[in-house]
Amino acid sequence: MRISQRILSALAHWHGPLHLLLRAILSGVELMKKGIRLLALSILLTYCAYAQVADPEAALGSPVFVTIDFPAATGTRAYGINNSGRIVGSYDGPNGTVTHAFLYYHGLMHKIDPPVTGGFAEAYGINNQGAIVGSDLRQGFQEGFLYRDGTYLNLPLGGISLSDGLNDSGLIVGASAPFCCDLKGYLYNPKNKRFFPIDIPGSIRTFADSINSSNVIVGSWEDASQLSHGWIPQSGVTNTLDAPGAFGTVLLSINSAGTIAGWTKDSAGIHHGLIVHDGVFRNVDFPGAAETYISGVNDFGMIVGLYIDANGVQHGFFGHL
Repeated sequence: MRISQRILSALAHWHGPLHLLLRAILSGVELMKKGIRLLALSILLTYCAYAQVADPEAALGSPVFVTIDFPAATGTRAYGINNSGRIVGSYDGPNGTVTHAFLYYHGLMHKIDPPVTGGFAEAYGINNQGAIVGSDLRQGFQEGFLYRDGTYLNLPLGGISLSDGLNDSGLIVGASAPFCCDLKGYLYNPKNKRFFPIDIPGSIRTFADSINSSNVIVGSWEDASQLSHGWIPQSGVTNTLDAPGAFGTVLLSINSAGTIAGWTKDSAGIHHGLIVHDGVFRNVDFPGAAETYISGVNDFGMIVGLYIDANGVQHGFFGHL
């Protein structure tokens, strides 16, 4: 449920005046601190990529976290990670200006902008071949894109759309609507341009957010009261998957082992990161954060997401379970 979370129901978190507090221009000391954090992240990603665990959940302890902040950004969000540790996401420019997509690898942040407008863009998913999907704004409408081998392509899905995830076969999932905001999930094959709609019965909105190597899709749907529920197909039937006791569950990523990442909302309206493995639900929060959202998990237990600090500022993060 990325468009609902990022563009509709969570504008107050990510783009609203209460939470997008302007940050001061970074001093040399602050820039140095960010450089050290990026170096630490690069080392940790390299270690995790080679320390491959057959079952990442088998060695679960206290997660290790590293903050990801795009230099001079007023807000940073990490959304997807592949098995080589490449991370995609988005950041807000200085003084809350245009939102840009980014790719992080080899210790460096790389901006990804639409070639035509150079305006708003967010990158949501990346597969193991390095292909990236996300959304941008084109003529005032949000539109899904595929960035592969240096080529940026807007997908011909019509109306409002975003592309949330893709697997190594190139299959893409996301959500689309002729007009705002009756969004329905979809599965799209760019090779033959076949489009398959996904709509949970009884939902007012359906989101398909991730697809793994076995073509298993996870996502979320909203009921008439706008309460979010996770969903996953099981034995040919689409089943709701909600965290026990939660007042909202969103599933955003699934890896090859079936481990799922997302977030939940508690009775106080606070969001917590979520990991689901073998039917066991576990909340995982960034230490000291006001709120945590997990957006991606790869096959080695590496996770990415965003947290909101005490001042309402968004920071991306990388972690290893």
